Amino acid sequence: IDASDFQAGLKQKYIERDGMYFTSDQAAEYDEQKTSNGGASQPSLLFDIIYSETDAVQWLKERLRLKPQTYQDIMPTFLKANVATRKGEREIELKTVLEENFIQESDGRWRVPDMNEAKDREVLRNKALLKEFDRYIAELTTSKNKKLKEVRIEALRAGFNSCWEKKDFHTIVAMGDKIPQTLLLEDEQLLMFYDIAKDRV
Repeated sequence: IDASDFQAGLKQKYIERDGMYFTSDQAAEYDEQKTSNGGASQPSLLFDIIYSETDAVQWLKERLRLKPQTYQDIMPTFLKANVATRKGEREIELKTVLEENFIQESDGRWRVPDMNEAKDREVLRNKALLKEFDRYIAELTTSKNKKLKEVRIEALRAGFNSCWEKKDFHTIVAMGDKIPQTLLLEDEQLLMFYDIAKDRV
C-alpha cells in the first residue's frame, strides 16, 4: 500500500477533524471539547525535530495543512528542526522535499496535495529516487572509491524495492556492502531487504 492509498483509506474509515483522524465516538468527544473551548482548535504539532526525510515530509504536512506557506516562510523553522542528519546520510534539502511531495500555487506558497495530486507526486518522486539510485550504481562501477560516502536513504529504499521486484538480489547486496554500515544497520527497511537478498544470492 502506498501513502496515497493509505490516506484514502483513512478518509473512508475515519472522520477527519483539524488534520487528525477519529472514530465516530472520538470525533463526537473532540467536537464537544472544541465547543467547550469556544471553538478554538489548535492542533498540537507532533514533529519538533526532523530525523529523516520521512519526518521532514510529515513535519511539512502538519504545517502546510494549517496554512500554505512560501519557501522563505518555512526555511527558518525547517533549519531549526532539521538538526539530526546522520553521518553518511545526505542532508535533507527543503526544496527537494517540497518539489517532490507538495504543490506550489501561483503565488509561490506551498500546500498539501489532494488525493489525486498525491498519487501524481508519488509517481514523480519514485522516478526521481530511482534515477538517484541508478546514479549510485553508476558511481560504484566507474569510480575507484570502494564506498559511497553520502547517500539519500529514500533513494536506497526505492532502489532496493525496485531490485526486489525484479529479483535482482545481487545489486541489493552489492549496494548494501558499499553504503555506510551504520545507515544500513539503523534502517530496518534497508536491513530487511539486504538480509533476505544475502540469503538468496
